[in-house]
Amino acid sequence: MIIVDTGSTDYTKDIARTFGATVYDFAWIDDFSAARNFTFGKATKDYILWLYADDVLEEQDRARFHHLKEQQDFDYDAVSMPYHLTLDEEGKPVQYLRRNRLV
Repeated sequence: MIIVDTGSTDYTKDIARTFGATVYDFAWIDDFSAARNFTFGKATKDYILWLYADDVLEEQDRARFHHLKEQQDFDYDAVSMPYHLTLDEEGKPVQYLRRNRLV
């Protein structure tokens, strides 16, 4: 697990390390893609699952990822998932798009 911290002032990095994460600092330059691409450059495995700090994987999506990991022949270039842009008062998605999450 790789965490790229763009300037937190709390215990984010310490907490991440307790879960075995390797933590890197990246000075915030008002560009999410620059931070993400820096992170991708640190990856050492065949595939990258990327999430932002406020992203949540729903239970059904976690189950789908576990299923994918168990496959012997994994010949996908990317896996996309629904990405909720806005929620209503009850927490249900109002707007969403598909976003690559595993590349």
